[in-house]
This record gives sequence, C-alpha cells and structure tokens, in this order.
Amino acid sequence: MKKVFKLLAYIFVGSIIIFDVVLIIYRQNIFEYLNSINNLSRSIESMIDNIKLDNDLVGDSLNLAIINNPKFKKMQLTEVDLTGLDLGTSTDLTTGGAGGSELIPTFEVGNSNPFKAF
Repeated sequence: MKKVFKLLAYIFVGSIIIFDVVLIIYRQNIFEYLNSINNLSRSIESMIDNIKLDNDLVGDSLNLAIINNPKFKKMQLTEVDLTGLDLGTSTDLTTGGAGGSELIPTFEVGNSNPFKAF
C-alpha cells in the first residue's frame, strides 16, 4: 500500500513540476491571450466613455430587447392550473395484495469504527 501512495505522490509532484515549467515557458503567451479575452489592455478612460455612450460593455449585458419578443409575451400569458396536483409527502407503502404486511427496508451499516482502517 505504501508503494501505491509513493507512486501517486511522485506522479502528483511530477505533474506540478511539469505544469510549472510549462507555465514559465508559455507565461507571456498565456497572459496575452487572457488579456485579449478580457480587454484588460484598454484604458480606463475608454471603458468609461464606452459606458457613457452605451456601447459594447453595457449593450450586451443589459439588452432588454427580449421583453418585446413575441415568444416572451406569449410565455407571459401562459397560465398553469396546479389545483389538482397532489404533492403528498406520505411514505406509506401500499402493496397490491399483501394484506397488512408492511415492507421495512433494511440497510447495512458501514464501518462501526470509522477510525479503524481495516
């Protein structure tokens, strides 16, 4: 068992070292890619101007055009009648022809001493 844990530890430490080496080598490319996705290279003034002019920063996230969509309006008019729905939480078991015999599920209990490994 110790050999398995040692092997897993070596694999884990080795993968962390390999990940670090790859990160060090390709660090500049990774950060340039992330900056291009998030537009972090833009100045704060240009972002504020875009917000004031209601351009790309706010236009996509606060677009309320879906409210005027006919499908949305039709969905708003839809009514669901839940008066006959029974959400009973009863756990009574009813058997077809058992006639009074109640089924009680049995469960095997796990390790009675959780601090003992085996």
